[in-house]
Amino acid sequence: MDESEFTKKIQELTPKPRQVLMLVLQNSTDKQISEKIDASIATVRKHIQNICDRFEIQREVNGIKRNRRGDLIALVARYKPEWVSGSFSALTNNLITADTDFTQANTIPYMPQDGAERPDVSVFYGRQEELNKLKEWIIEKKSQVIAIWGMAGIGKSLLAAKLVHEMEGKFDYIIWRSLWDAPAIGKFKEDLILFQDSRCLLVLDNWDTILKKGDFAGQYEEKYKEYGQLVKQLAKEHQQSCLVITSREKPREIALLEEETVSVRSLLLEGLKQNDAKEILKAKILTGERKWSTLIHVYRGNPLALKIISTTIKELFGGDVSAFIEQSLSAVFMDISDLIKKQFERLTDLEKDIMYWLAIEQDSSFKDDIPYLEAIAENSESVSLTKLQNASLLVSPSDFLNALNSLAKRDLIEKGKATYTLQPAVWEYVRNKFTEEICQEIQTFDKTHKLNLLKSHALKKSLDENLKEAHKNHIFTLIQNRLYLEGNFQESLDAIKEMVQGKSQLEIGYAAENIENLLTAFQEL
Repeated sequence: MDESEFTKKIQELTPKPRQVLMLVLQNSTDKQISEKIDASIATVRKHIQNICDRFEIQREVNGIKRNRRGDLIALVARYKPEWVSGSFSALTNNLITADTDFTQANTIPYMPQDGAERPDVSVFYGRQEELNKLKEWIIEKKSQVIAIWGMAGIGKSLLAAKLVHEMEGKFDYIIWRSLWDAPAIGKFKEDLILFQDSRCLLVLDNWDTILKKGDFAGQYEEKYKEYGQLVKQLAKEHQQSCLVITSREKPREIALLEEETVSVRSLLLEGLKQNDAKEILKAKILTGERKWSTLIHVYRGNPLALKIISTTIKELFGGDVSAFIEQSLSAVFMDISDLIKKQFERLTDLEKDIMYWLAIEQDSSFKDDIPYLEAIAENSESVSLTKLQNASLLVSPSDFLNALNSLAKRDLIEKGKATYTLQPAVWEYVRNKFTEEICQEIQTFDKTHKLNLLKSHALKKSLDENLKEAHKNHIFTLIQNRLYLEGNFQESLDAIKEMVQGKSQLEIGYAAENIENLLTAFQEL
């Protein structure tokens, strides 16, 4: 229906149907409308049916029953957004775009289960405790906004899909939408109208794709700030629907609002419990059961990481987990590295620095006298807040704490009581990344004349004071070996030494100490 046809049909409405239409657009219930026009509820519903018929709003599309009232509101909002008020008036004024056609062919077919992009839950491990908590929040606590957040691969989308499966029949409509391609919020205007008009469960998956890279956790790209406004609006205005979002980062609005109102809640999704995680390994037909607990601990029960590494174990070790644990030189194979990399690349420079400090501090407790994967599984010594702050020579306390808080909202660090730890696989990735960055900084110094990590991080902190020399997997040794193998480092080290000579620690940080230790180590080879 084009605008001229819409306008003509509006003009043809007699006073009573026009009054009913305007009350519908004001979010009035059938009972409220009946009181205002002094008619029975049945008469009101007949008026609404006649209006929908006049505007060719279909009862069914392709055999699927429609919410005609919601479609009517969407149609009016298309041409007369100023008439649509109530809970979504501000949003609809912003969201209506000139290129949307509310014809039968282009309207979204709302269904009790709209599962076009929903993960398959036919195979599902554990999570009963989390499911029960989510259902309690929705059914008993009447929560209106819920965030399921946590690391990549931890199972957020799958848990949300399982929740949808178990909530069938509890809502008039269940809608699943993915934000994977970061669409403008206007794409979901019909969903929002339906959300307000009916009892609706709306899932927005992959929320983190609209969040800003290189900024603290939960901050929006400029063009996606309306999503944050949506969360605030749905949280503060009473309605019978529920929005569930999944994200790798805890959205800023969620963190603020859940302190103010019980209508907003968040669930940090952690790894599977040991017995549930073992079911994945059983399904992959792996052997070497005596080392399954170590494998699960290395990957902290992350379901996707366990599935990925199971494939590697089958291909390279005949499915024997014990052989993998005893012989493997790494926990971070390509696909697992990609999982961590995508989150690491979203960090601010200061957040990356904190991750490097944590890796260095944990490195001091690393053992070389047991298989590598067992060593990193045991290498979970917490680092105190005081130690971290002492390491950050050139950073203000407020900036440091803001960055640390942001890392916690990304679920990239494990928190104790004023202590912090990196998960084993994350620790290895960060350690390798730090080694790569340090070596590149040294090798390109003759071109850049810049020192960053060499100033801000003390390499020898990775060594136990009682050790005369570093073990083969300690950060200092990895840097030394990499420089030696790649060559072209001696001139750079000498040039850096000359530049930092005689300068204060406030100006050069740990650079002088680091270069002196590296030069000494190479002389002893």
